[in-house]
Order: sequence, then structure tokens, then C-alpha cells
Amino acid sequence: MLAVLSVLLSVVLVLNTFTAVITQQTNQIGIIKAIGGGRGTVIKVYLAGVFILGLLALLVALPLGSWVSYQMSRWMLGMYTIEYDRFLTGGRVLYIQVGAALLVPLVAALVPVLRGAAITVREAISSYGVGGDYRDGLLDRIVERVGRNILRPSTVIAIANTFRRKTRLALTQLVLVISGVTFLMVMGLSSSMRATLDAEFERREYDFVFYFDELIRIDRVSETTSRFENVQDAGMWLMLPATILHSGQRKLDAGMGSQLQGVPVADPMIKPMVVEGRWLQPGDQRAIVMNAGTGEDEGIHIGDKVILDLGELGEEDWLVVGFYRTFTMFGSDFNYDVIYAPQQALFDASKKHGRGNMLLVRTYDRKETAIDRTVDDLDDLLQRENMPVDMRETMPDTRRIIESGYDIVVNMILFLAVIMAVVGGIGLMGMLSIGVIERTKEIGIMRAVGALSGTILGMFVLEGLFQGVLSWMLAVPLSLIVAPWMASALGETIFNTELIYRYNYGAVFIWLGIIVFVSVLASIIPGRRATQVNVRQSLSYE
Repeated sequence: MLAVLSVLLSVVLVLNTFTAVITQQTNQIGIIKAIGGGRGTVIKVYLAGVFILGLLALLVALPLGSWVSYQMSRWMLGMYTIEYDRFLTGGRVLYIQVGAALLVPLVAALVPVLRGAAITVREAISSYGVGGDYRDGLLDRIVERVGRNILRPSTVIAIANTFRRKTRLALTQLVLVISGVTFLMVMGLSSSMRATLDAEFERREYDFVFYFDELIRIDRVSETTSRFENVQDAGMWLMLPATILHSGQRKLDAGMGSQLQGVPVADPMIKPMVVEGRWLQPGDQRAIVMNAGTGEDEGIHIGDKVILDLGELGEEDWLVVGFYRTFTMFGSDFNYDVIYAPQQALFDASKKHGRGNMLLVRTYDRKETAIDRTVDDLDDLLQRENMPVDMRETMPDTRRIIESGYDIVVNMILFLAVIMAVVGGIGLMGMLSIGVIERTKEIGIMRAVGALSGTILGMFVLEGLFQGVLSWMLAVPLSLIVAPWMASALGETIFNTELIYRYNYGAVFIWLGIIVFVSVLASIIPGRRATQVNVRQSLSYE
């Protein structure tokens, strides 16, 4: 998707740029034809220029893009403590980048170049530029008649000028609208991920968890945790490595990726999002709730019986009563392929009655500082009583890790939206610059009848601002249609789950502020150039 949007941006930018170039150099085209140059000569001259510009861009983008991608790869892998020091560039990527830099601009520039090459000597020398003669359409007349009664004349002229070049307007609007939709889509994706994350943590009713490297009597741990005022409740689970056997075949290797956890059904302190079947109930015997992804991969369905191999503890038949799904970006135990079973049933199967190796604690004060203090104090006490903790995890820390993970994805797409907004601003600046060239005599006439520099500058700024606001008005309803679909697609692709969709209405006004700023900034340079046109220059302009 990012590559397609980048190519689209390149096409629109090249179209706007070379439309401006052809407009500014119409006289030069007439001179080339006057001294014997034909249409083919003009096409070759300008396409050669396009090729050279593309080559220069490639010489900058190729090493810079490779270096940036290498550094980003090292940074992202470093978050998972993976060392990466090999600089590799795929041949396919090189071919795509070379094609995008050299071929895409050539194809995009064909339209304005062919239009410019078709101009006759007479048209070139007597013209204000390509398409210097305007034709008022129905929309132009409506704007003029309606605006004349309620707006200032300079405002009416600015709005009317916006629609005088509808093809050029459409190209500029295309970039601005796409950037707006992308920004609102990304902000909606961020809101959806946070809403999904909130729902996931609401299903986890504990504040921290301790993992032990050996089995410990549950009554000893319960007596120790009861001494802490901030401990509201504590649950000791039994967690064992397991291998799934389905129809006599080994389906999942034992180890960290596969764990059978015995859950106190009366107060589990966790209830994953069950997407099929049901959660564990009191009275269940040899019932399990599995990861939905595992069930899909291995062809396991609700009501199937699978064999769980607990290694030296033996093999037992278990009934699948439900499937759950969770964020794949979750750290620590959230990444395990956890199989949930009733605690008593796991005690019976493993012969490890009254023992556990995973402690979940719910606190009264759920502030991060209070949780951290309780974790430290309880860890020290368990250490003194010969129950050393192998690993510990708090929910605030886990959430921070998760958010930093998906913030990478969001920020990358958001960065693209910002780049698109900048490119849209450049396109808008080019469009207004062409307007200055095409309306040179009009500006001179306005000067002759007493128009001030501030009035002329205001007209161009208002024209750019109107285009920015127009793109915002188009982007908002489009984002309402596109954003839910995109959030669903990215949720399934990146996080392997269906996100709880939330549209970010605050982002609508943030984007309005951004696009107003970009539009005004892009209008100032051509507007100032328009104020420098005097009467003598404009009336002698050819």
C-alpha cells in the first residue's frame, strides 16, 4: 500500500511540475519550432530532462533509502534483543526503485509534454501559456453570480479562479485528499488499537504476575501474600509445557510456544476473548480452551478430543470446548500458545495437587507506583522465605511494551501521511505559480485600477486556503468509509485479530489545522510573486 501511494504521489507531482514547466516555457517551445524543430524534438528535449531529474533523484534516494532501512531494521530488531549487523539489499527492491525513479516520471510527464509539443508557433508566441484562454463553464458562472451578492469581489475572484483549471484542480485535490484520508485512517487505526487493547486488559483482572522455576505449595504462597495490605486477591496457577496430539499425530512442539495452564475456574482473574464455543465452567473435567489460530491451522473444532502430551507426566484426552483469540503483539506470556484448563483437572492429570508455579495478584491501589512497590516488597519476602521468583511482569510495563510495538506501525504510516501533505502543498504551490503566469495580464489590470499588494496576496492565499478546506471536506466523508475497512484489514494482517473500531473524531480537526497551515504556507510564495508584477510588465507580457 505504501509503495502504491508513493508511486501515485510521484505521478501527481511530476504532472503538476511539468505542467508548470511547459506553461512557463511556452515561448521557448515556439522558438524551437520556429527554427525548424518539430514535435519530436520538443518531446525528446523535455523527456530527456525528466529522465535526468529521475536519475538524480535515484542517485540520492537509493543510498539514502538503503541506509535508512538498514538502521530501522537494526532498531526494530534491537527491541527484541536481536543483533543485526548485515547490510543486505534485495535485487527485486532495486529493480522496483529504479523503475519507479526512471520510468514512472517519464510516463507521468507524457501528458503535459505532448500537450506542449502540440502547440503551434503562433499559439506559443501569442499565448499567456498552455491553455491561456479560459472558458467559463456552468460551475464558474454559478460561483460568480452567488458570490457577487454575498462576498467581496476579491474573494469571488479567488474562489472562481480555483475552478478555472478543473483538471489541474483535480490533480492537486487528489494528493491532498489522499493525504487527508491516510492521516484520518491512521488516527482511526491508532484509536482502534487502543480500544482493543483496553478491552483486552479489562479481561485481565490482575496487576502483576510472578513466575517460579519450581513448583511451590499454594497454601504457602497464599499465606505470604495475605500479609500485604495492598493485595486484594492472589491466584496460584499450575503451568506445564504440553504437546498437542490430534488423530494420533503430533501437532505442536513442546516448549515456550505451547503451555497448558490450570485456571481456578471460580476466580480465574483472566477471561480471554472467546470467539467460538465457551469459557471454562465449574464442574468441567478435562476441558480446554485453545488458541483459535492453532485450531484453524490444525483442523481442530469444538467438540473434538485431543491428546495433550505432558512429557514425563503422561498423555491424557481433553475435550475442546472453546477457542480464544488475542493480540499477537502482546509480550511475555501473551505470545505463548496457551491452552487453558480447569485447575483441578490439571492437578489430577499431572498428580501435582496443591502446587503451582505462576502467581497472579490483584491489588487495591492500581496506580503504577503502588504496583511497583508491592511487586518489590513481595518479591523480597518470597526470596527470604525460600520461594525465589524467576521472572516477574506488571501490567503497566506490559502495556507500555505493547504500545511501543504498535506505535512503530502507526508512526510509519503517519509519517507517510505527513510526507503526502507536504507533497500536496508543493503541488498546490506549483498550481498557484502557474496561475500567476497565466493571469499576469489580469494582475496588471487589477494593479492599473488600484488593487493593493495586500489584496492580490490575499486572493492567492484565499485560493490556496479554499483548496485546502475543499480537500478536507472531501477527505472526511471518504475516511468514514475507508477507515473501518483499513483498520479491519491491518488488524487481521499485523495483529491477527479483529480490532474494535473507533473513529478518531478529534483527528478531523487536527487535520483541518494541518491542511490550513500547509495551504497558507504553499500560497505565500506564488502570492508574493504575484504582488511583484507591475502594470508595464504585465501589459507587455507575451
